Amino acid sequence: MLTILLAVSGHIKAYTSSIPVSLTVPTASLEVSGYASPGALVTIYDGANPTATVSANPLGFYTKLIPTLSSGLHSISVSQKDVTGLESSSVSKIVNIAPQQLTQLEFASPPTVRLIAPTLTEGQTQTITGYSEPGKIVHLFIDNSISPSQTVISGSDGFYSFTVNTTGFYDGNHFIKTRTESSLGITEYSKMISFTIKKKPISNEPSNSQPNKPAVAGGSRPEVPVISDPPSKTSIDGNKVIIKGQSKPNSQIVISVNGQVVGSVFSNNVGEWIFEYYPKVSKNVVTAIACYDGECSQPSDPIEIYYRVQGATDCKGSYEIQNYRFSVSDNKEVKLQTDYNLDIAKTLLIDWGDGDVEKFSVSADRKYDYFEHLYSLVGRYNGQITLAYENDECAETKYFTVNVVKDGFSKLDNRVLLVIILSLILALLLSLRDRYQREISFRKITKQQR
Repeated sequence: MLTILLAVSGHIKAYTSSIPVSLTVPTASLEVSGYASPGALVTIYDGANPTATVSANPLGFYTKLIPTLSSGLHSISVSQKDVTGLESSSVSKIVNIAPQQLTQLEFASPPTVRLIAPTLTEGQTQTITGYSEPGKIVHLFIDNSISPSQTVISGSDGFYSFTVNTTGFYDGNHFIKTRTESSLGITEYSKMISFTIKKKPISNEPSNSQPNKPAVAGGSRPEVPVISDPPSKTSIDGNKVIIKGQSKPNSQIVISVNGQVVGSVFSNNVGEWIFEYYPKVSKNVVTAIACYDGECSQPSDPIEIYYRVQGATDCKGSYEIQNYRFSVSDNKEVKLQTDYNLDIAKTLLIDWGDGDVEKFSVSADRKYDYFEHLYSLVGRYNGQITLAYENDECAETKYFTVNVVKDGFSKLDNRVLLVIILSLILALLLSLRDRYQREISFRKITKQQR
């Protein structure tokens, strides 16, 4: 029913009509756009539910309008499946969709990644390939290193390829991930994949082809590491400093500042290492030691780093890790203890270095936590733990290392274990036979005496 009010000669008259009136109220809608690899099938999720799909154009760009979402907070994520059918890791954002309005959201999809050989002999070449946004820089990270080991530029079809010489790689499992400098900024990491390095066959012939092969004389200490950058007495602005150095390849590098351990990273197969540190005081005296096969070197020559506290971002709250360097067998858990001094609740993110990432909420009144993790593969792992503050400048990351070795007893070769079991059974049968023979002899003697 429609009622119309009219003013006629100073008087107001109401006219009522039964004419139906239809009003259209705009619904909330979301426009998702971004970059993936050319021809990729991009899937858009609302929470855990796939909501829409769209194909990226030859430049890797895509856009999709989703018109029927309810207003309010949504967790929107996207993943891409490249032209070979390989799927990337997903990336997500929290968005508040306004009622009766168009909300826009952009994503830069992580690249896809695969490797050619799952198992190699040390010294052979590994090839890593994948697809990303075309014509962009792609970074390769090995064993969860802080800095990329290689960079390439993807082709016009988004394809990229890395060739890795595994000379000097330790015996065990190694982990690979990539990321892209996309049109929307640096992407998140790709999925983490792994391959295994096996020892070279022992040869009696002398060879000079392994200059970087790690070798430690029994009981001897590794060489003292060298801090190569920054130069001593450097002054820094900002809330972190990058420290680089050289050491024995595949060593656990333990960094100390003003006599206190602040973190640990592994050196790579040629002995290079890099470490991020978040200074708290104006003068920082930095040293490093290298640990390998249970033996640790003497401390390096110290360097001094001066931190300009005045004008720095005020990052309230702090946390510490009780132990930064671990060595365990592959059937034992690592226990990580964190101690807190917080003003408000924060989020803790733990990257264990083997592809497992866990997220925890930490209340303001919490003083400490214990986190446990079981590594299923032998290898050397660079772990990261980040306490998320209110902005990026206050997100502090600490680094720890885990050396996982093979448990000599629980992982015995099946044939060796079978021999041991058969030997025990044989020994038991022989013991029973001797006991039976002694019993028979005793009965005969007793019968004769009677």
